[in-house]
Amino acid sequence: MAHRGKRDMLEITRESLQQRYADLVDAELLRRLRADALTDLAREVALAELAQRGISAETALAAAAVAEPAVDAELDFPADEFERNPYQAPRGPVSAGAPSSAQQTPVDWIWWGYAVYIAALVALGVYRWVTLRQGLAMGGVLLVNAWALAGLVGWRLRRRWLHSSVWAACLAINAALGCIGARELARVAATAPPELVYSTATYQAVGNLLLGLPLLWGLFRYGFLSAPIWRRPAAA
Repeated sequence: MAHRGKRDMLEITRESLQQRYADLVDAELLRRLRADALTDLAREVALAELAQRGISAETALAAAAVAEPAVDAELDFPADEFERNPYQAPRGPVSAGAPSSAQQTPVDWIWWGYAVYIAALVALGVYRWVTLRQGLAMGGVLLVNAWALAGLVGWRLRRRWLHSSVWAACLAINAALGCIGARELARVAATAPPELVYSTATYQAVGNLLLGLPLLWGLFRYGFLSAPIWRRPAAA
């Protein structure tokens, strides 16, 4: 047994340590260094591995002495940025879908409620368009609205759908439609009788314009401010 233990120790080479440490996440590698139980060779390989990942071990270890949990959180790359650090093993099954319900915040629920509201408006508009046999112009508006709703859902799910330029174009078209609607309201307010200006239809139109602003903001975030989504591979 003594010979076997000695043989196992001899088999721990620089190459085997490099392979082992390359499979560890940053936080675990730093934890082993902080434990100060590594051999000189193991410590040298661990420091070299961190340096290869662009992490200053001295700075990280010094900060860990003050706030260890915070350091681990900072050095642990998010799963959706795994490509940026190929030396870090995933911390668990990586899903490109929406976060679990336990991770949903009140803001998330507000956005999903808003998406359901927009979907209901689009469905109602389609129903009226079919039953009242409205023209192609209204059908085009409904199609653009459905397109924008898809972009909002893609943003909240953090899914890479099509290309960011598609949603930038969707934002531009929806913003143009909103400007046309606002200009028409201004024309009515300037030329129509007071009873028409203060009618229920006018208030409803103003409300629809205001309720469309969050949709434009979501498209703007999805098309221009969601670089991590567009950097990762498209969902299968």
